Amino acid sequence: MTIDTYTELDALTVAAPNLAAVRMMAGLRGISFHQAMIAQAEEWATALDEAIERETAEAAMYIRRGESTTHPNQRAAWHTEATKHLDEAARLSNVRVIAACMLADTDTNPVDQAPTNPR
Repeated sequence: MTIDTYTELDALTVAAPNLAAVRMMAGLRGISFHQAMIAQAEEWATALDEAIERETAEAAMYIRRGESTTHPNQRAAWHTEATKHLDEAARLSNVRVIAACMLADTDTNPVDQAPTNPR
């Protein structure tokens, strides 16, 4: 079995930041839990942006193929594939709103700078 890294979603895109992983990352990096949570949420938002970009590019490709064919059944098949990718892009966009809400005001609110596990 091979995994196509261009079309497969990575774990961070599918799931929101894991609090246990955030705590572990904070300890390993010697930063506060808050700093690690913000970093993880930013990585999640970036992964979502990239996945949305991939899905819309795939949809555009299928739409182009559908428009270039003259057979109605083939055109319908290409447009069905495009719709699947557009639906996934819409779902990911809704999740991206959640990531944006998590990151709202992180640049202006004070963040605890104390390391999680001081050495």
